[in-house]
Formats: sequence, structure tokens, C-alpha cells
Amino acid sequence: MDCSHVFITNCGFLQVTILLFVCQWLVALMWQWRIDPDNAAIPYLTALGDLVGTTFLFWPSPSFPP
Repeated sequence: MDCSHVFITNCGFLQVTILLFVCQWLVALMWQWRIDPDNAAIPYLTALGDLVGTTFLFWPSPSFPP
């Protein structure tokens, strides 16, 4: 039985968890530096989400043996 859907779902949950923690940290840091996080944090979080999502889907994927 193929359980790749479980793997992909877990990767998605882990990615969202990482992004939420980074988002909280990044927005607090930007407030300290008096930078508007609405304009500045979104590009960083989008890029990090793309990087983490691609890494989780392709690097440890069981469908791509080492």
C-alpha cells in the first residue's frame, strides 16, 4: 500500500509549523527595527515557504531513492 499521502501531509504540517514560528519571530524583530512587517515580512516568508516546501517534498521523499 502506498502511503505517500501521509508523508506529504506530514511535510505540509511541518512546513506550516515552521513558517508560523518564523513569522512570529520575524514580525517582532521588524517591529523592533520600526519596519512595516506587512510590506517587508511577506516576501521573506514566501521565499522561506518555497524553500522549505521544495526541500521537504524532494529531498527526503521515499519515491526518490538515494
